[in-house]
Amino acid sequence: MFMKLSKFFHIVGLVMYVGGILAHIVILPVAGQDLQALYHGRIFMEYVAYILIAPGLTVALIAGALMFWSYSKRPKWLWVKVVLSVYLAVMATFFLIPMNPELTELAKASLDAGAISDVFRATLLKEEMIGAANTIPILIIVIFGVFKPSLKRGVRPARA
Repeated sequence: MFMKLSKFFHIVGLVMYVGGILAHIVILPVAGQDLQALYHGRIFMEYVAYILIAPGLTVALIAGALMFWSYSKRPKWLWVKVVLSVYLAVMATFFLIPMNPELTELAKASLDAGAISDVFRATLLKEEMIGAANTIPILIIVIFGVFKPSLKRGVRPARA
């Protein structure tokens, strides 16, 4: 029962985390060049980071850690997931989530000025680059969690 509950919370945490990321990806193209929509989109994104992304990542990490410690022998695929999960946690905690209030303020300043500022664009590009760098680790974590590859070097049989 413990493992099933851990898996349940792990999945709920991942859905919150990835769902929040998807909201971040969608909101800016929806806002387009409309400064009012851009500002309110950034407010929305800040709330999503605090309500979905950070708690989802936390729940997923805690549940994942509980599952990790329940394995008597930890396969290599699980170690890869742990390393990539720590990477994502560091990126979210120290870079992405702290950038939200700054981007919201820069969006407000752009709204007040009547044009999107170069500082906003540069900071947004930085956020997008970090977010893009997180995409491959997220995909690897999901793939390894589903397929659980052995990651052993083996001799492949010769083809006839």
